[in-house]
Amino acid sequence: MEATTYGILVVLTLAIAYVVFRVIVRRDYRRKGKLTPFSTFMEYVAILSWVYLTYQNRPADWPTVHVGTVLEITGSILFYGGMAITLFNLAALGIRRSHGQEVNRLKQSGFYRATRNPQAVAFFLAIVGYVILWPAWRGVVALMMLAVLLHLMVITEEEHLRDVFGEEYVRYCGRVPRYIGVLRRS
Repeated sequence: MEATTYGILVVLTLAIAYVVFRVIVRRDYRRKGKLTPFSTFMEYVAILSWVYLTYQNRPADWPTVHVGTVLEITGSILFYGGMAITLFNLAALGIRRSHGQEVNRLKQSGFYRATRNPQAVAFFLAIVGYVILWPAWRGVVALMMLAVLLHLMVITEEEHLRDVFGEEYVRYCGRVPRYIGVLRRS
């Protein structure tokens, strides 16, 4: 795929993510207090659009690129560790809560003591590992796209949690960073 077409698809994918998270999901949170099946489906459309674009534009010699032992170990740890932590946190939070269907209490234990968004942080680290293992400029673009997509999702969810939990959530935000400690500002 040529760079111009790829650039158009990147912009289109980010536009879809914006509409999904900042319009559709936000509207459901405000009107219904949870995600509807349609908004949950649209979240998957946004995320899978990113996955498809990233997979279709992986390096031509993927997965045969050899980056050296240190980078292979580092990339593998980040990728597999990030994916494991993502799946662990999805399971620990529960499928209904992970999909915005149910909010009965504010989760503040486990990884949620270190970051308000452990699934997003862990998945992002997994993709950093992917980019280390299979370096290509499109991998870096995919990583930047993911950062934008995840941030749109996070700020929408945080608005909802602030509405639901009020001062308890505000205090939690004061104690725990949105992503990681060095990026403490919320």
